[in-house]
Amino acid sequence: MSYYSDYDEDAFFEWLGKIASVCDFKGRGRSLWVTVDYDKTTEEDLLELLSLFRRYEVSMGQLIAFDKPEFSEWFHERDAYWFPHIFGGHQTR
Repeated sequence: MSYYSDYDEDAFFEWLGKIASVCDFKGRGRSLWVTVDYDKTTEEDLLELLSLFRRYEVSMGQLIAFDKPEFSEWFHERDAYWFPHIFGGHQTR
């Protein structure tokens, strides 16, 4: 992930902090750990995570953890920008 200025980095963490199901986040060097309450994650939260990860070029593959029945219909949309980054271009169901 790359930040282009101090304000850009601030914007990333501000955005992350606005996502309701994000409980905590910690960074060290180039590593970032984000704790998300899986059971409280809403469609809106997941869409924000997808957008944030796309904008800041964070690997989206880890978001496969949110492949649960309530998101399945739209999350598996083959034409969505996130699909190849999460599912490797393959339909998984």
